[in-house]
Amino acid sequence: MDRSIATLYDDDGTLNTIWIDDDISAVEGLMNSHLSVRYPVPVTADDDADLLRSLAMDLFMAQAYRRLASAPTPETISAAAEQARKHLTRLATGELKLSAASETVAGTVRGANMTLIANDPQMTRARLRGF
Repeated sequence: MDRSIATLYDDDGTLNTIWIDDDISAVEGLMNSHLSVRYPVPVTADDDADLLRSLAMDLFMAQAYRRLASAPTPETISAAAEQARKHLTRLATGELKLSAASETVAGTVRGANMTLIANDPQMTRARLRGF
């Protein structure tokens, strides 16, 4: 039997928002780890929001059921989460593309405050010798 999100996060009669936040963070991390292979994250293109939101919800529901040790995850939720993982893998490999988001340029590494564009390896044993 499918349960509501509220019952999955019920902690003795109150909604446990810490659990919800933890599970949202876990799903966000999983999605960003796949998407960041080809796209700058977070992806902000409105045209891709519905697809990404759908994938996130499928993953989130499976994550929520993992917290409920007393009942197995319904097959429909497990199957939807597995399909979402497959879509994320296809997005990471380029087999599936987002319609509006710009792909990261090959050879570009994006950090929080920097962009490094390099055609040759910068961090090699020879270059780091002596550090």
